[in-house]
Amino acid sequence: MLRYDGPVETGTVRFTAAPVPVGDTVIPAGEAVLVGIAAGDHDPDRYPSPDRFDIRRDTQGHLAFGHGIHYCLGAPLARLEARIAVRSLLERCPDLALDASAGTLDWLPGMLMRGVRRLPVRWERSRRRTRRELSTPSNLARSPTMPGLDLDTAQKVLDSQPFSRLLQARITAFGDGRAVLEVDIREELQQQNGYLHGGVLAYAADNSITFAAGTALGAAVLTSGFSVQYLRPATGHALVARAAVVHTGRRQAVVRCDLFTVNADGDETLCAVAQGTVLSAQQS
Repeated sequence: MLRYDGPVETGTVRFTAAPVPVGDTVIPAGEAVLVGIAAGDHDPDRYPSPDRFDIRRDTQGHLAFGHGIHYCLGAPLARLEARIAVRSLLERCPDLALDASAGTLDWLPGMLMRGVRRLPVRWERSRRRTRRELSTPSNLARSPTMPGLDLDTAQKVLDSQPFSRLLQARITAFGDGRAVLEVDIREELQQQNGYLHGGVLAYAADNSITFAAGTALGAAVLTSGFSVQYLRPATGHALVARAAVVHTGRRQAVVRCDLFTVNADGDETLCAVAQGTVLSAQQS
């Protein structure tokens, strides 16, 4: 997708320090040069039938993230974010489709960045998915639970944390690269405006990420860092944090977490998303 229609059309302006031959043309020294990244990614000498979208095409070496010393430092993170976002979107809306003809889309003007003003889509409202279905997406990494670790053990570990006891947190699912942590929303956990305190959301994300990684790496783990994106104020009867391992190696795991509030009727609302990296502290 990045090769076919990337968000960056051109590079920033450069000036030649010396004459530069390009094909049969020589660009004199001191001339301004504007490289067409999008045109390079549609070079027929590099990509046969470049205007044909083929998701199985080998696009190694595309220029969407730049090249050489100007290669984007955030490229690995962007790939991971896109993979999680696209998978999550299609998982929740499997029949998602464009609700307009491609030729009628209104594109933003400009030479550097490319994008549409709006993207109308449609999907059929399917039956409400169960908690179990939402907590076990089939396309996430599935890691066998480490021997000796089970739900009861996980809850005992959680109960050994004074702050977890204060919040009355509980682990309701644990194993196969996943963990679910729940906290009842009580008045003493709310901000002055009646919303659940952001610190409780961060706590739930941190702990569920750590426990999910523990199913794959073992009990001795340390969360090296995580980030939370708050989507909307959290209100309701309970908070549910569902964490799932996205990638695992020998010494670390990358875990995503979706945080939902649940109302009295059992309806769930996504209020935050998080992602973290957990390291194994096992002695080698």
